[in-house]
Amino acid sequence: MSTRSTRKRSADETKADEDKPEVKEETTKKGKAAAKKGGKGKGKAKDTAPEPTDSAPAAAPLTSAADLTMASSSSSSSSSSSSSSSASPTGIYTDFSGPAVGSGHIKIISWNVAGFKSIAGKGFKAYVEQENPDILCLQETKIEEGNVVKAELPSGYEYNWYAAQKKGYSGTAMFSKEKPISVTRGMGIAKHDTEGRVITAEFNRFYLITSYVPNSGRKLEELDYRVDEWDVAFLAYMKGLEAKGKPVIWCGDLNVAHLEIDLRNPKTNKRSAGFTKEERDSFSRILASGFVDTYRHFYPEVEGAYTFWSYMMGARGKDIGWRLDYFIVSRSLMPHVRTSFIRKHIPGSDHCPIGIILDV
Repeated sequence: MSTRSTRKRSADETKADEDKPEVKEETTKKGKAAAKKGGKGKGKAKDTAPEPTDSAPAAAPLTSAADLTMASSSSSSSSSSSSSSSASPTGIYTDFSGPAVGSGHIKIISWNVAGFKSIAGKGFKAYVEQENPDILCLQETKIEEGNVVKAELPSGYEYNWYAAQKKGYSGTAMFSKEKPISVTRGMGIAKHDTEGRVITAEFNRFYLITSYVPNSGRKLEELDYRVDEWDVAFLAYMKGLEAKGKPVIWCGDLNVAHLEIDLRNPKTNKRSAGFTKEERDSFSRILASGFVDTYRHFYPEVEGAYTFWSYMMGARGKDIGWRLDYFIVSRSLMPHVRTSFIRKHIPGSDHCPIGIILDV
């Protein structure tokens, strides 16, 4: 489905594209030559969109709450006609028929909503009611808690918000059915704690961190800070939590595509924010320190497992995406992770929701 629309782009969408990786397509020599002759005959992209057998093309961003309500109703109808324990061979779902949540299991969802005010008007509450997560983590909320309209929130949750000092920028939130033992905002390092990027909740069996990791910038002007300061401090923060005696679950928009299969066009993005060697190597060091990328643990070779698509150039309709959103867990917790999955069909943001199911 094409993402082209005649509607006016929102301020949230415009700002999101300023902070995200560029969409770079490779074109053929024939296409380039045609362009030089007056733009006739657009070159076809060399790469073709991966087509997982159980994944339909991603939908266009929603323009109204009715769109997601309709999508949820359709997914619900589809689920009722199939087994409730239906599992995807790729971990990518196009309806709510799976994955199954068994007795004693909990479901955690993470979603960069690209502005809470924006997503609230696009059926966010209807989605959460359909998904019914035990814990929901949000990134890039761009809102102060006092400005949240309570009627736009799903019921039955404890709500924790963390806003940036700069209004309308960054921000995170965590909704949980169970009240956490404790909630911490930030890492406790002033330099890193001005943009509302980290919330940590302590539960009986684990620490849960949701984070919106800083982008390295279009010109990589923040690359050194991201790799040499933020990543180093954040790894030390997670290891400090583990030292207290509980494993860590880290989820959110981590702003890195770790492997070449984690984005559509790796060849043309070697020096793009989110896919530089420095960022990928730094992420590898974090994993080597005792953490596991849950999605790649279960699906090491699946292509097209994207969670982000730029608003520009019809990227979502073409499935020109990046996997920037993750659930990372302490290695000791991995035996309790039943599955890791992607709700690729849920629109409303330039990211889609992802999740895990635990038997804790």
